[in-house]
Amino acid sequence: MVATVVAIITLAGLAHGTLGFGFPIVSTPLVALFVDIKTAVLVTVLPNIAVNIVSIMRGGNWRASIGKYWPLALWVMLASLLGSRLLLTVRHESL
Repeated sequence: MVATVVAIITLAGLAHGTLGFGFPIVSTPLVALFVDIKTAVLVTVLPNIAVNIVSIMRGGNWRASIGKYWPLALWVMLASLLGSRLLLTVRHESL
């Protein structure tokens, strides 16, 4: 199981490195095929943060980007809070 998750995270990292986005889009659903969604989110959140920090540091001129795109970051944060709340409160059915 651990080897599978490592392979998925590696694949997601390659996708992100190639396209410039996509780590959580690839990693979370694929990990969720093997574990429940809550565990998948928990397993992929730290690598996702790491990929984002590396992207920010390597992209350069990040202060200007933050100044320009801060509303987007605010909406992403609010949507993440809402999505997390829904994930924790909505009942789901197992297959």
